[in-house]
Amino acid sequence: MPHRLPSAVYDRLDPPGLTPGMIVAAARWCVPVAAGWTIQVRLAGGVTTADAAQGALILGVAALLAAPRRRAAELLGMVAIWLTLGEFLAASRTGQFVLWRWAVALAALGLIVVFTRVQQVRALARANRWRPLREHVRAHRAGGVQATAASIPIEGRARRIAS
Repeated sequence: MPHRLPSAVYDRLDPPGLTPGMIVAAARWCVPVAAGWTIQVRLAGGVTTADAAQGALILGVAALLAAPRRRAAELLGMVAIWLTLGEFLAASRTGQFVLWRWAVALAALGLIVVFTRVQQVRALARANRWRPLREHVRAHRAGGVQATAASIPIEGRARRIAS
């Protein structure tokens, strides 16, 4: 039998009034703030590689949450371009392009891509664990659920194709 948390603890972990729309609204507020912060700290010259990675993660996750109907690759590409712009603006001020900081920020965005792909495979495994991945891709490209060859009924008599 699964362990149930006491009611007071459960209510604090998952407030009943929190909705996905509220999370999207908060993320839409967070994106411009995080984008401005990433440019401002780079121009101020006080950003380390760890700060660059944290800023990329915050901005990437906030962008994904703020636009749930957009493709993740497009949003993370936008964030990568924004971070690159920040690095070039910082380089125009200091005269040095900090390649390592830029690479760490892009690697943090790569981690987000890995986690979104893992989540996609988990969702496919929940739908049908033993269905080959190529059938999922075909069904997705067709715009819906596509019948597999084994599920299509054969009508009439079989005839020989080649002699």
